[in-house]
Amino acid sequence: MKKAIVTLLSVAALGTVLSAPLIANANDFRRDDHDAPMGFRERHHRVYEVYYRRHRHSEWDYYGSYNSRFRAEKASFHLRLKGYMAYVERR
Repeated sequence: MKKAIVTLLSVAALGTVLSAPLIANANDFRRDDHDAPMGFRERHHRVYEVYYRRHRHSEWDYYGSYNSRFRAEKASFHLRLKGYMAYVERR
């Protein structure tokens, strides 16, 4: 008797699920400004220049230009590890 009740309940639940209309929510994918990635990845093409100097009183020397802020910050980090003062400027 228990097997029959469990079978009937299973069939009723399965029939209810299968009889419900399935609605696909297929819309076009739109990327908006608030979906932009955060961090060092920039959406716009900009140039970042790296400058360095050894002492506080010396002139700033041009080290290089990069198309991403991440690469420019990486170069300035390595310059600082070598004992230089470095900064990144966006152009």
